[in-house]
Amino acid sequence: MATETAPQHQTDNHSRPARRFRRSYPGRHVSQESGHTHGLPQPDLSLDTTPSCKTTLEKVLAFCRGHKSYTPPAEDEPIKSIGPKFDDISRYGISNAKEDKLWQIEATRLLAAVSNFSEPLLFESPIVRWDINKAELEKISELGNQGLHCLNICTHDNQLLLFESMRDLFEPSKYMRARNILSHAFDTVGSASKLGQPNGRERPMDLSIHGKTVEVFCAVVDYTTAVLARFALRGIPTEFWHTRALAGLAKTSAKMKFLFADIEKFALQSLDDGQDVLAKDEVFNVLGSTGKMPVLDIVGPDGQPFQVRQPSKDETGREDATDMMNVRRLLSYDERAVDVYFSDMAMTGSWTIDSVRLALFSFQSSMISGNPTDAFDICSLIYRAGLNGLLTLIHQDRDGELMGSTSREFIRLSYSGFKMLYQVASELRRDGAGIHQGEPRQAHAPDDNNGALLVFDFDEEKARDKREAPGPVLGDKDSFRLDLSTMGDLISVMVPLLCTQPMQLLNLVWAMEIVTGVTSVMHTIDYNTLPGPRFTAFASLRTNVYENVVWPKLEGSDARPLSRSLVAQNRLHTYDQREITDTKVWDGLPISKRHDITGESERKLGELEEKFRRWTIEEKAIVVRKPRFVILLMLGCAVLVIGGIMVGVFLGQRLTGVDPFNITVYAWVLAGFTILVGKSLLVSEWPWREFLRARVPCRSITELQAVTGAEPQEVLEYLLSMEIYTILITKGPYNRPFARRSNDGSDGFSIDVKIELRTLLASGILVIKVAGRKGVGLVCMDLRRGTPGRAKISHSDEITEDEIVLGCFDLQEVFDEDQDIPLLRVQTSWRRIVGIYHRAKKEFR
Repeated sequence: MATETAPQHQTDNHSRPARRFRRSYPGRHVSQESGHTHGLPQPDLSLDTTPSCKTTLEKVLAFCRGHKSYTPPAEDEPIKSIGPKFDDISRYGISNAKEDKLWQIEATRLLAAVSNFSEPLLFESPIVRWDINKAELEKISELGNQGLHCLNICTHDNQLLLFESMRDLFEPSKYMRARNILSHAFDTVGSASKLGQPNGRERPMDLSIHGKTVEVFCAVVDYTTAVLARFALRGIPTEFWHTRALAGLAKTSAKMKFLFADIEKFALQSLDDGQDVLAKDEVFNVLGSTGKMPVLDIVGPDGQPFQVRQPSKDETGREDATDMMNVRRLLSYDERAVDVYFSDMAMTGSWTIDSVRLALFSFQSSMISGNPTDAFDICSLIYRAGLNGLLTLIHQDRDGELMGSTSREFIRLSYSGFKMLYQVASELRRDGAGIHQGEPRQAHAPDDNNGALLVFDFDEEKARDKREAPGPVLGDKDSFRLDLSTMGDLISVMVPLLCTQPMQLLNLVWAMEIVTGVTSVMHTIDYNTLPGPRFTAFASLRTNVYENVVWPKLEGSDARPLSRSLVAQNRLHTYDQREITDTKVWDGLPISKRHDITGESERKLGELEEKFRRWTIEEKAIVVRKPRFVILLMLGCAVLVIGGIMVGVFLGQRLTGVDPFNITVYAWVLAGFTILVGKSLLVSEWPWREFLRARVPCRSITELQAVTGAEPQEVLEYLLSMEIYTILITKGPYNRPFARRSNDGSDGFSIDVKIELRTLLASGILVIKVAGRKGVGLVCMDLRRGTPGRAKISHSDEITEDEIVLGCFDLQEVFDEDQDIPLLRVQTSWRRIVGIYHRAKKEFR
């Protein structure tokens, strides 16, 4: 492992224009706003949703130095020497002054990155010509692995602090995971007997990236933390959070760069320190519980309890009282201030480390997908599900695992990632990368497997200014098909794309909740008042090896990756699905034609939604008003009745032997018969009260079709997507995808039409093909809002007893062309995700 320190930043002939974000390395000029502050000023949380940085270097550094002086959120006066230092680098041999200098450098760099959200952030490669090929992707995979080791050291150190000082916040599972991985990778003596231990990675290999390994690592850390800074600051627009997010990223990036100089040495030191801290557990036993939490029984990586060391001895042979003094010192603090300090620091550190970890984890190759290192397809999309246009997020990671959400917060937070990707793609295209306007890509030669492809569509709708005319106005809208040839370009688009994965969004939502709990009431904002952007997006980053080798093998199958599925095709408007069900045909259409089809579809879908919203959905029926039908029917009958009476009056005795009023009776009978036929013509049951009010109660899909003329699949899509907003109870025979079903199956609105696959997909229910010990099967991923179904499908997964998941297993014949697929509640497991099911007109019952 290389042991050199982080070098000065170097530029090359291929460096980006000066307008791009520049990194700061040790030795560069740093702002002199580095004096220690006496506490953090209280934030001004007046709601300003403009994407901008709401903190300063002074405030960020003050939070970094919170172990010296910390002001609790609801207090005005700082507290001196409040607690231990999180993300401590000085324990590894660097002076406190140099550590503080590193914090200044990183904080200054991050503040420069968030100074202008409209400027694109691009990765600046220290290597002049860094091609995308298998060898280089393997190197960047190992670089990500070693970055994760640095983060494991950070996690291990911070958890040790919590174990020693604030056990309420100590997380045994997180600590043991970090310790197991570090022990397996570096403690070769201690891990020889640790066979079968989970989460252990191979010992880091010697890594050389064109002689600039350290420079590349620093560049990756700089770019990743800069992107995460913009992502976090746009997501939570408060000074309180901005200060903490930037401080956490600054401290973590500084520590990662320092640890990278000799990961093995520092990992072993951290493990040894852990043994020392665990030995202090005996001191807690002597004093008794701190009142925070009982002493934890920690189990070591080998499954055996940790051995508590005997208290150390001083030169005279007496026991060293340092540990005892530290414990008593902690117990003497004001409880409330201590709780807030540790909660604040632990939250910031956890969010930072977990966010960087999620980004670096996707740099690694994985054996789970079964694809080689240089074959992957990472895809995220936002599409409008259902006729109500509910924005839905779906993400497929590098391993092929799927996760989605319709949460308003997830959609709002994902906008930052897509927006940064749009800025990067626009900049790369201006620099000459790829093909403009998304023209069909030329086929590569069989041996041309270097490089990657970014397929990106972004369609944003912005609200008009209040002074302008009402109605939507188009924002950024463009389509990209970019051929990427360098690792710098690949990393530039990969990191923003990874900010759209639901796990990254969930991590920020968790931080949002903690921030709300830590801040005072007057500094808390209602995040529901933040504007939710209206946009759709589709982004697929795939290597040429995947495009040329893997995809041709999947093209004819009935399961596809997310980027080639029906969901990704035109963001799945059902009108288009009837016209174009072949993704290959869709991919070959010009951009202008796609936009025309999309616009026409949205217009038709808007008309349908407006039509359906005029219906009244009751508990067991859908009521449609038909005043024209009833009025015309009643008028016709009235004409018959009045005509019959008039015949009787005016005809009189003119017909010998004929009573003219018999004709009147016949007219009355004919009028009654006409009403009965008219009532029975549309629905089987039409009570007189409802008839006189011109309300037709439809109790099945076929009745609703007869009354309204609506296409059954459109009705099913509307009912599925709007189920949470209605009180409708359904019954069979084909109502299994509905969450609200009749208990006995005898009373309710009848779903008597089979549901097609395209209808399920359009309403927010993805059908995933998986393979396991029972062979291939189908499992549903239900992304509809308010439903109990699954929102994540992973490899080597299983369905537990308390989960409500629909699927189909052990029925291989249903995949035949002329067979319907029964959907049943399943409880099973599988080993691998095959893909998203791809038979648009396949029917489910």
